[in-house]
Amino acid sequence: MKNRDRKRRDSSLPGSSASGPAEWPMRLTPVRLLIILAAAVYLAETGLMLILAQFPAIPREIQAVIDATVLLMLLSPAYFFLFLPLKRHYAAHIKADQEIRHLSRQMLRAVESERKRLARDLHDECGQTLTALQFGIQTLRNSLPHVGAEEGRQFDYLRELVGRLSEHMREITTELRPPLLEDCALVATLRWHVQQLAKNSVGFDIELDLEDCPQRLDADIEIALFRVCQEGLNNIAKHARATRAKVRLICDSRRVGLILEDDGQGFLSMEGKETSEIAGIGIIGMRERMAALGGKLEIRSAPGKGTRMWAEIPLQTKDVHEADPYSDR
Repeated sequence: MKNRDRKRRDSSLPGSSASGPAEWPMRLTPVRLLIILAAAVYLAETGLMLILAQFPAIPREIQAVIDATVLLMLLSPAYFFLFLPLKRHYAAHIKADQEIRHLSRQMLRAVESERKRLARDLHDECGQTLTALQFGIQTLRNSLPHVGAEEGRQFDYLRELVGRLSEHMREITTELRPPLLEDCALVATLRWHVQQLAKNSVGFDIELDLEDCPQRLDADIEIALFRVCQEGLNNIAKHARATRAKVRLICDSRRVGLILEDDGQGFLSMEGKETSEIAGIGIIGMRERMAALGGKLEIRSAPGKGTRMWAEIPLQTKDVHEADPYSDR
């Protein structure tokens, strides 16, 4: 009775249905199965050789056929209990990886779309409001019959505050969504970004070595590489204490790569540690962007020897000619 109840409970567990995919027995793992098969083959071959030795009249060709038949009978369970489950698990893993990559790509598209919407709203609403406020201050000043020195300084100070706020708002909108990404290719956007950093005196020289791609890349790839470059240069400015940095863009028919190098203080780069103890949210975000597009991000550094970051994305036919998913046009 207890065994029947136990079987009934086991059959109600997920994946235990008789019509479901075949799984390994509860205690028969692949390693144990291989050990059992190796022992069975060894014992069977030893026993078969001893038996065939008792019949020397049997031709060698017949002995080989018998030996192959026994091996086939012994190894056939490996196909059903090892190869098929591994094949199913591998296919499930590939499918799950593709689904995760698709969801990550959709999430990044949603983030960039929200960035674009927020930048547009800030530019249209706040920008117009600040412009109207600046004109209003000037109109109010001109409408007063007599403006003293102190009142004039206050009006000038208010106009200066509004101007600084307007400039800061413009920087925020540009940071959220660079306007060149809409109309120009990745190379032009990277050049523009480096020029903006040079205007802000980041404290180190930036050398550019950018290859023009034969055709315009997919919008997802352009945005991902731009964000990686943006975050990488920000990290150099904040942490590297570098005097020189280099940005390289490599593009061919199979892949596109972005390399950032600096001569800063570097750090102790331990394989597999960047995403845990060492990495900040910026590096994790860059890795997620690359993984969502089937690419990779590698970082190599050593104390006193600078840092080298390599981002690579494979190209496919659909990576060119595809319309910008963030465009409202």
